[in-house]
Amino acid sequence: MRRDPLDLRHCFRGLSQASVEEIVEKRLGYRVTQWSDVSMSDWYDKYLSNDQVAYATVDAHCAFLIGRDIGAWEFNR
Repeated sequence: MRRDPLDLRHCFRGLSQASVEEIVEKRLGYRVTQWSDVSMSDWYDKYLSNDQVAYATVDAHCAFLIGRDIGAWEFNR
């Protein structure tokens, strides 16, 4: 299992400058919007807003699906 983050932009041809939204749409066929006001909000606050929780949930789930589909655990070998 990988211990360090894998930059998906370097795993796919033509996506080296892609945003998270573009990678998700190309790899999963989902259109997601990651609002900058949420991504730039205070993630160190004691309590996260509902928007922050939703943002993190979508982000983590999409990362899992892409990682599963490309066999990300194999990149360590």
